[in-house]
Amino acid sequence: MGDALSCAFAGGRGRYNWRGRLAMTVQHLGSMTWREVKAFVHDRVVACVPIGSIVAHGPHLPLNTDVVISVEAVRRASRRLSQNGVDVLVLPPVVYSPARLGSKFAGTIDLSAEAFSATLRGLLEGIKGMGVRTACLFTCHMDPDHLQAVRGVVAGCAGDPRLRVLFPDLALEPWSSRMPEEFRRGGSHGGRYETACIMALEEDKVREEIRKRLTKVEADMEAAVREGKGHYADCGGLQAYFGDPASATPQDGEAYLETLAGIIADIATLGRA
Repeated sequence: MGDALSCAFAGGRGRYNWRGRLAMTVQHLGSMTWREVKAFVHDRVVACVPIGSIVAHGPHLPLNTDVVISVEAVRRASRRLSQNGVDVLVLPPVVYSPARLGSKFAGTIDLSAEAFSATLRGLLEGIKGMGVRTACLFTCHMDPDHLQAVRGVVAGCAGDPRLRVLFPDLALEPWSSRMPEEFRRGGSHGGRYETACIMALEEDKVREEIRKRLTKVEADMEAAVREGKGHYADCGGLQAYFGDPASATPQDGEAYLETLAGIIADIATLGRA
């Protein structure tokens, strides 16, 4: 039985993809047994961790929008990586995180930065304990408390010889310039970019009659936060959205999701141990 498991989870060695390259495998931690994990993990595996939030995204998008987008971006990136010779272990998403900007809107869960950071640190310790040497964190939730916490955890892991932690920070170069213009202007929360992604993935979850009637909100949320504004409404998002969700299309969403997948695949390829 042990030999059979080793063959089944030895990174897909011996299989080739349509390009003639050695095809590696993508495994999802939550659906594996402990024996399968033990047989699959080796020191060249990349563990990918999607991170999101439960936060208001306007009157037209579900609270778990960031979770849905992050999970799908990681799924697509993992497929790309496996086609290019990388074994990937996808972890279940981290769902709860700091969301101070949306905390005045019903349903938002604003986890403390301390609790969130402790969760990420414990998760990375667990990944390291499996024998994985490279972990990639990915989030599309741009709340400043959230980003600061992720950055702090990643910085705290710098220099650890047993685990390299990668994080493509979408707010910073070289990644931000690859994002849609609406995102770069600081007004994408619940706007065209995120709405289009959900339309591409879970169109039935978009409150379409509401979306079509939403007016464009021209506000730079990031600039407002820098000025000391603490909530979406204070930043100009009276209904917890910014940008132009009425102009979103599923086709745009497909393109945006492929952009996110490319960013994750690139940093994982360049940075893995």
